Amino acid sequence: TLLLGVVVLGLMEILLPSAGGDTAQSPYINHVYSPRFEVKNYRLTPEAEILTVRQEYDRLAQSGHWQHSPWTGLTLRAFDGQFLTVGEDGFRVLPKPTGSGTDYVVWTFGGSTMFGWGMTDEMALPAQLQNQLQRDHPQLRVIVRDFSSPSFTSAQELSTFVAMLRKQPKPDAAVFLDGLNDLSHWWHLNTDAPLFGEVNLAWEAWVRRLTDRTRPWFSINATFPPFRLFSKAARGSMDGSSLRTPSTTAAEEERIERATAAYLFNTAVAEQAARVAGVDALFFLQPLPRDRKKRHYQRFYEAALERSEVRSLKDLSDALADLPRDAPKTVETTGAHYSDIANRHLAETLSAILSDKMLSSLASR
Repeated sequence: TLLLGVVVLGLMEILLPSAGGDTAQSPYINHVYSPRFEVKNYRLTPEAEILTVRQEYDRLAQSGHWQHSPWTGLTLRAFDGQFLTVGEDGFRVLPKPTGSGTDYVVWTFGGSTMFGWGMTDEMALPAQLQNQLQRDHPQLRVIVRDFSSPSFTSAQELSTFVAMLRKQPKPDAAVFLDGLNDLSHWWHLNTDAPLFGEVNLAWEAWVRRLTDRTRPWFSINATFPPFRLFSKAARGSMDGSSLRTPSTTAAEEERIERATAAYLFNTAVAEQAARVAGVDALFFLQPLPRDRKKRHYQRFYEAALERSEVRSLKDLSDALADLPRDAPKTVETTGAHYSDIANRHLAETLSAILSDKMLSSLASR
């Protein structure tokens, strides 16, 4: 019996590798993203860059994925790849501006779609917006600075916007593109702080290190294989979004209302902060290539548009509908992250809308 027990524990040790001294697990760290990024869905990116950048997203996850942010809890980890670059502040580094005229600075905010998840730095939406604005306004030197991050909602965008206004010279304009995360996090997780669990795991692990007394030379602790098996089973039962998705009409309505109220408040405060700082702010409900026909997203968008007091809020949910039929809207077959050709098309749309603000702003200088 003793020998059988040793054999079973040995097999469990092999099949359930420990996460080191702490057993806190993350669905992000060491995640392999590259298989989801369909090579055929890249239409404007050179093939050699496609293969490299897909691997770089995997390396980002292997490096830790996130780093601490004093304003949002977490943001992306600094990463210096060939085609994927995240600065020490946790935000994507865009290609250098090409213009030589008067500076016109635009800040962009959003989640992974604004960030350009799956894209190279050059093909990310903020970079495409910088290129398009520069083409439309050759007399200027257009500088776009991106402050978006995967999983961000309007709550984290607001926190980042206010923090950056305190820390840096103010921009001429700020562009907010969101909506998907604002509802999906309430819908599936019943929260607008999607990364709180990650932050809390890290903090608790640190607390254990500081408070844990010297253990005896032999102890049964959280790294014991049966404990790891139980922990894995518990995470599997708790992390499934299907178990958290509302199951009744009343629950659906409650979560849509929570998402709507939070979104309206965050955008209204961001608009007021922009007004105080003298910044032109534009707010857009983003295109939803995969989810726009789902009833709860339609109801959320309709409620936000009907009740919003933000005059610049515009609905771009169908902005990609006029792409050619054979043009992929997303980089994943079943995902929501825009393809390179979709980013270019969306940048053209945003530039056309922003141009009116730019002309009036420049005239008042």
